[in-house]
Amino acid sequence: MERYRRIWLNSPQYQTLTLFIQILPFFCEFLLYFDQFQIYQKKDYNIVVYIKVKQPRANNIDIVIEKIKCRLENDVRHQILISMEEVDYIKDDKGKIRYIISELTPYISN
Repeated sequence: MERYRRIWLNSPQYQTLTLFIQILPFFCEFLLYFDQFQIYQKKDYNIVVYIKVKQPRANNIDIVIEKIKCRLENDVRHQILISMEEVDYIKDDKGKIRYIISELTPYISN
């Protein structure tokens, strides 16, 4: 049983689930830099974080984005590729922003 537990704790599925739980409070620290954000997980477990930066752009926004990326990579132990993408618009779903979207497990998506 312990062997299966270790396998699960090191799996990409567990890493992703852990990341989703930790990410939302973490982003609250940076609300004054972003209008919106969205986390999108692809079928290959890789994650793209879409961010809409507030205008005018803060001078240190690139440092903030890199800090977030490093934190996320550390949270998943560098087992999942994470990329950050600046966008002009994040599509809403009937007036609501879906902060987390996963191609793997639709029930995780809010």
